[in-house]
Amino acid sequence: MEIEIKKIKIGKRFRNNLDKIEDLSESINETGLIVPIVIDKNNKLVDGERRINAFKLLKRKEIPFTRFPEYSVEAEASANTGLHWNIIEAVSIWNAMEKSVGGRGKTLSESDEVSKPRNRAAKITFDMV
Repeated sequence: MEIEIKKIKIGKRFRNNLDKIEDLSESINETGLIVPIVIDKNNKLVDGERRINAFKLLKRKEIPFTRFPEYSVEAEASANTGLHWNIIEAVSIWNAMEKSVGGRGKTLSESDEVSKPRNRAAKITFDMV
């Protein structure tokens, strides 16, 4: 399945490193797109901004995609697990994950509702830097 690139909603992204788009474009042109982008049911981008930019450089109007049920900060972060993010990107993800559960200002021991997402945020962000 493919979607028109102009229909994809790209909101604020946590990963700001869009280096080497030309190299990615060349690779896609030579071997094709190996991993489709990921969008949610509302066409909001979950994963694949670099691939979208590479397709734009190639002047392609459509891109293969996989549908994910719903966008979440954790889904975006998990899609990029194993990549080296800078500390600013990691802190941005931490803050967004914490905000999504209303945990700001509470301690880890105050409730499982707060501590589980915070522990997940810690694992994701510390694995990135």
